[in-house]
Amino acid sequence: MALRLFSRSHPILMDLTRHMAGHAKWQNVAREKALFEKKRNIIWNKWLPRLRLEAKSESDLSKNLSLKKIYDQAIIEGVPKSKAEDAINCWKNADYRECQFGIQGPGGFNALINIASASPKKTENDLISYGRRQNMKIANVSFQFQEVKDITCDLPDGISEDGIEEGHTKTRIVW
Repeated sequence: MALRLFSRSHPILMDLTRHMAGHAKWQNVAREKALFEKKRNIIWNKWLPRLRLEAKSESDLSKNLSLKKIYDQAIIEGVPKSKAEDAINCWKNADYRECQFGIQGPGGFNALINIASASPKKTENDLISYGRRQNMKIANVSFQFQEVKDITCDLPDGISEDGIEEGHTKTRIVW
């Protein structure tokens, strides 16, 4: 009787072995899901920041042609429309607050920065992080500055206001 209990022909043992082998199925499911999510995250991390960045200036697809082009490419690559539209609309309901930060740098460099930010604390942390890399620190330097309404000057030949506003690295103004 004991031999029959451990034989492979016994229906109870065959049933047990069938259930014992099922654990590998869930490992395979988890592995496939992890691979799928990795591929999806690569695509999303490629396109969603581009959509957010392009939507900062104008979030209407009919008015912003470069945004429309990036949106179409993202949809073709497999980004869901709902995620792409959320990335575009993230700037619409942002509550911007004006913040002022003072920066001290090496050689007596001081700067006062006025920023409109939806997240002032995150902006401050980003400035601190960037400042550490550049050997600068956040400090109260506002007492050294006087508010000036408008500064007008003639730009040298070859430099446009658009270049200054866009922040091109090749644009350098020396007076």
